[in-house]
Amino acid sequence: MPENTMKHSLIAASMMILACGATAQAEGVYKWVDAQGRVHYGDQPQSNKAQPLNIQSAPPVDEGLRQRQEAISKQPKAKPPAQKKPDDTIDSAKEAKEQITQNCERAKERLGKYAAAAMLTDKGDDGEQRLLNEDERNKLIEDTRGEVGKWCAP
Repeated sequence: MPENTMKHSLIAASMMILACGATAQAEGVYKWVDAQGRVHYGDQPQSNKAQPLNIQSAPPVDEGLRQRQEAISKQPKAKPPAQKKPDDTIDSAKEAKEQITQNCERAKERLGKYAAAAMLTDKGDDGEQRLLNEDERNKLIEDTRGEVGKWCAP
């Protein structure tokens, strides 16, 4: 007799579980708009115009993704790039101005030497010194004037 009772209890429990599962699946979420135009959502339709919504369950969690995200969150945060202080900017501006001044002085010095020299030489492709002809000399002087203009412009 206890065996029969156990069987009946098992069957009854199974039927209850199935019934609950079917009820849970049958229930849904509804959307409706009231007379004032406000949208409502609920698990019970409150209007004959309520529309059942098809809500899908979230996809299963990708365990590998979760572990990667957790590892990333545990990594130390990267420090933002150092902000330049106003003093750094001033120092950089001073250094740039000094460099320009030096380039100007060098270009002026070269121009003075080239203009004063009767003959100018250059290293040839073979590494040997060669004498520049008049056209090459004039082009070199003109290019150097351009450098002076570039670095010494007000």
